[in-house]
Amino acid sequence: LILVAYFSAFYYFLKIRTNFDFDVLREAKSSMFVEASDGKIMNQFKLRLSNKSSKNEIFNVKIKDNSEEVQLVAPLKKIDVKAGEIFDMPIFISLARETLADKGQKEIVLIAQSEHNETLEKTLNIIGPKK
Repeated sequence: LILVAYFSAFYYFLKIRTNFDFDVLREAKSSMFVEASDGKIMNQFKLRLSNKSSKNEIFNVKIKDNSEEVQLVAPLKKIDVKAGEIFDMPIFISLARETLADKGQKEIVLIAQSEHNETLEKTLNIIGPKK
């Protein structure tokens, strides 16, 4: 009975395991936000994609439920990560100052999607000046 439970748990964890992982880390070296000359607020992050599969993968990163008010600025649109490797890339989130709440913050969700339609989401807190 214990053996059946063990193998069932093992099988379950194998099935829910994704072939990749991603993190979005705020850049510690930069200021919390920058206000551009056009009035937009920019936050800098480091995107880290980890390919846990045995095959090379191409990933796409985008903002969930994105309207024109929030933009992802990244050097690459399609990110090719070799099997078993980790890929780091700087990204910026840019938005109009008016979209920030009174406390100068806005929550957004970033989505990473593999070419096989596996998706993971991360919630980011965008910081800007208080109103």
